Amino acid sequence: MRTCRVLRHRARPQSSILPPDDPAIRMRGTIEVESATLDQILADQDIPVASMGMLTMDAQGAEAMILRGGQELLKHLDIILTEVNYVSRYRRDAKPEEIEDIVANAGFEEVFRTEPLPGYEVVDVLYKRREPASHTSINR
Repeated sequence: MRTCRVLRHRARPQSSILPPDDPAIRMRGTIEVESATLDQILADQDIPVASMGMLTMDAQGAEAMILRGGQELLKHLDIILTEVNYVSRYRRDAKPEEIEDIVANAGFEEVFRTEPLPGYEVVDVLYKRREPASHTSINR
């Protein structure tokens, strides 16, 4: 594992490994934490990826990084639910097209998208595997 710096927001839900682009997001310090890819964490903890069917993410702009680091897990999932920001809030944050490309290339299609709130261009998107993974009974 390696370490990374987490920028702490005064309201913890907006803490992120990415520096903010939005001046309304004010950080109050940093902490060092161990970091690893999603696939590494699952392997290190002996969690069988075939036992998982769904991934839910709200990672303050790091969603694409998580997806890229979870390629083995993606092969076994049937559902992904993730937050998507239409307006950049963090430097180098995941763009909607970037998330869409990653999940589409992994065999998923969008099935539902929430509506953004006025003045807050963020939605939750639900993706479903086009062909269910072999370990599940979804769509049967």
